[in-house]
Order: sequence, then C-alpha cells, then structure tokens
Amino acid sequence: MNGGDTTRDLPAIEVIGLGMGESLSRSEMERLMAAGVLAGGARLLERFAHLPGERLVIGSPLEGFLDAVAKARDEGKRVAVLADGDPLFFGIGSRLVE
Repeated sequence: MNGGDTTRDLPAIEVIGLGMGESLSRSEMERLMAAGVLAGGARLLERFAHLPGERLVIGSPLEGFLDAVAKARDEGKRVAVLADGDPLFFGIGSRLVE
C-alpha cells in the first residue's frame, strides 16, 4: 500500500436525451458546449456540427463505442452522449451505467 489516494477525479459522462426533436434547455446546451467529446448517432451529431470537439459515432459492435467513451473519460475529457428519447429508460444510458 502506498498510503495515498491513487484515485483521480474523472469527469462525469453526460447523457443528454434529445426527446423527439424538442429544443434543449440552457443547462443542456451549456453541458454540450463544455464537452470535449460529443458521442452518439451520426444523425444526432449532425445537429450539433457547429460545436467544437471530438466526435464519437455510435456503431456496431456497441462495445467498441462504449470502450471509446470510457477511454475519452479516462483521459480526462468531458464526454456528452446524445440520445433519442428517454436514454435511461429505453436507450444508451442504461448501458453506460453498466
């Protein structure tokens, strides 16, 4: 044991549900603008092409996408995952929690 805390503070992975095309709240937009990485489906990422940052496009197999999100976070990058509908009930949010 080294006696010190070897854990580091990693940024949270933000999951932002885009509903059925509704506009984002100010808070959600601020979280997107603060993210160094935007992740999600190509169609959703296109809606935010004007924002800076790296892009991770969801693909198959899903595990490759999840690994890329985890790697970006482990590198200290703020990651925002864009999802359709309710991401914690039906979608990607539950997989990210695992």
